[in-house]
Amino acid sequence: MEEKRKRNPNFSLQDSLLLTQIMGETHPDFHDMDMSFHKVDKARFSNRISKATKNALWVAVTENFNARAQFRREQSILEKKWENLQRDHRNLYMDFQREISLTGRGPIGRTLSVLTEAVIDVIGKQSAAVVGAAGAAYDSTLASLMLPQQFDLCDSEERSSVSDGPIFNVMDLVSVKPSQRVQSCSTTTSTLPRL
Repeated sequence: MEEKRKRNPNFSLQDSLLLTQIMGETHPDFHDMDMSFHKVDKARFSNRISKATKNALWVAVTENFNARAQFRREQSILEKKWENLQRDHRNLYMDFQREISLTGRGPIGRTLSVLTEAVIDVIGKQSAAVVGAAGAAYDSTLASLMLPQQFDLCDSEERSSVSDGPIFNVMDLVSVKPSQRVQSCSTTTSTLPRL
């Protein structure tokens, strides 16, 4: 009969904090760029950062973790744990920030855990992973509402010949009446609003 594989013990709070601390430490090969293990892991491939570099990074993280932790862990387990920590605590932080920004709700009833704060400190509060690719200052709703007034409607003559009703732009958000059409396509340019 096959022998069952022994299950690894769950990560304790200290194990999770240790992994977070290691990922926040400066990578020795990228000290000149002040890049942490996390930043090197998330960086795009370049002439300095390759697949081999990232594999070596996780070997170093695993050795460093196993030297200081109570239980030894495999590299693949640490990689998966770090991905899970980022995902879970990023969501907790974003929910907390959303709750803070609500008005009229009184005092906040909860605080962030030590682990959540540690993970967010490593990831970075202003990183794209936390605030999104466009950033918090960019609101696409405003851009989509302003776009019809500044959109180049050069093909409006073709659409107006079909019907005398209102002409709709690409976004189908605001109707543009025939009297508001652009008369000369050569003099107008298509610009997006500056935010």
